[in-house]
Amino acid sequence: MNNKNTNPAIFNIGVVERRTGIKADLVRAWERRYKAVVPQRTPMDRRLYTEADIRKLELLRDLVQQGHRISHIASLPSPELEALVQPPEQELNEGGSLSEQANAEEHMGVCLKAIENLDSHTLTLALEHASFAFGRMRLVESLLVPLMSRVGQLWQQGQLDPAQEHMATATIRNFISSYLTLSAPGNAPVLVVSTPVGQQHELGAIICAATASACGWRVAYLGPSLPARSILLAAHRLNAKAIALSITYSEVQETKAELKSLIAELKDVTLMVGGRGALALEEFDKRGLMIIKSLTDFRQLLETLDSPASTGH
Repeated sequence: MNNKNTNPAIFNIGVVERRTGIKADLVRAWERRYKAVVPQRTPMDRRLYTEADIRKLELLRDLVQQGHRISHIASLPSPELEALVQPPEQELNEGGSLSEQANAEEHMGVCLKAIENLDSHTLTLALEHASFAFGRMRLVESLLVPLMSRVGQLWQQGQLDPAQEHMATATIRNFISSYLTLSAPGNAPVLVVSTPVGQQHELGAIICAATASACGWRVAYLGPSLPARSILLAAHRLNAKAIALSITYSEVQETKAELKSLIAELKDVTLMVGGRGALALEEFDKRGLMIIKSLTDFRQLLETLDSPASTGH
């Protein structure tokens, strides 16, 4: 039995969030659904947590990152959770397993159901939960890219109403914005991310922003359909090393005109273009435009640009 004198409940949920890295809403969801911890309450009905509560939440966080389902482990006492935690070497060797794929599919189902129900709160919780299961980079590849692709397909097929598609985009954008606010090293290179005029769909740009942030870049995400002059202004003001644009529809003439303007004005800034419509843009001068065909290509290019041998400014 816990001794309240040696293990007092003195920590509010803000402290818990800072120490564990688990968002307050997700902590409350784990309490409500699984009784992961049972905080005490002040006379004003505010939660107070013990040091033991925080330790258990840290263990649960680590185990979810290693692929365990929170519903299976939340009720276990801390000593049993300690025994389940794998050493880092074992965790790395077992990454990418079939259980991880099944876990991704489970998260995908929860996210799609939330989008169908126009439930942005549940969608945000599902994304936060998945971020612990996969880590930042694997979250992008294992869940966000397939989810956004599926949302786009359903929208094109008329199975999602524009309101559902817009809610999904806004919620995912807000979620990823938390990645972009994480501090990068002071000497980290800057990437400006947007879509050019005529390209309203921003999901691809959001993925680029999240990927670059996970790779250690400082990202300035400017939103969709921005004129070339504004993109250039941001790149110059921020001393950016590169610009990444997402293009969905290559046949938009206004988009091609904007790209020509960017190429003509670029100085010491690498211009990258990805997305479904990018492959049809090889007519442009390859000295001023780099076509990105996959996230792997994108990550490799970011690593090259950030290397000591890079000739950027």
